[in-house]
Amino acid sequence: MKIVYNITTKIEDEVARKWYRWMMDEHIPAMMGTGCFESYRFFQLTSLPEEEGHTFTTQFVAVQRKNLQNYLDNHLYALQAKMDTEFKNQYVSFQTVMNLLDEGETA
Repeated sequence: MKIVYNITTKIEDEVARKWYRWMMDEHIPAMMGTGCFESYRFFQLTSLPEEEGHTFTTQFVAVQRKNLQNYLDNHLYALQAKMDTEFKNQYVSFQTVMNLLDEGETA
């Protein structure tokens, strides 16, 4: 069963563009470079007011739970530290783990 590692981040307005570029140019490639995930999706939430910042969700898909566990055991803290170095006190973030039960596309 595939596992989705979901990271939701609220970033301050003043650094939202810089953070987006950093995510696209550095953080997401580093996450994918761990070899723990087969794909990712990057979203901006549109149903929340943006007065206090922008909210994004990044979903990384692992083929098996052991791949996610490898990420958590061997890569998580180093990558989180890099984000803290770049954007300390300018974001809040939380993670969730989900089982992917089904997915599809229209014909």
